[in-house]
Amino acid sequence: MNNLIVYLMLVIFTGITNLNESLVNLTVDSFDRIFVTDTVGHIIEMYDVDFSLIDQYESEGDEIGQFEWPYGLCIDEERHQLLVCDIFNNRIQKAQL
Repeated sequence: MNNLIVYLMLVIFTGITNLNESLVNLTVDSFDRIFVTDTVGHIIEMYDVDFSLIDQYESEGDEIGQFEWPYGLCIDEERHQLLVCDIFNNRIQKAQL
């Protein structure tokens, strides 16, 4: 799915009205789960194909599993991992899916 289409569908189907410029990037895995970064909120959100929130990873900081401005993200389908570019911590974090 095109990222812009998914973004617009999130707005339409979830009724979320606070989607703004802090939601920087999104990606979709092979199970059609949608992963979205909220950079300012230091949050990664996961939605299902019906755009219902499945999970939220929210923790600001510099420890493993914490984020300081999560920016880009992608899925490594072969290893079943979510890769997150954690800008202010100068690292890429991996999470098992």
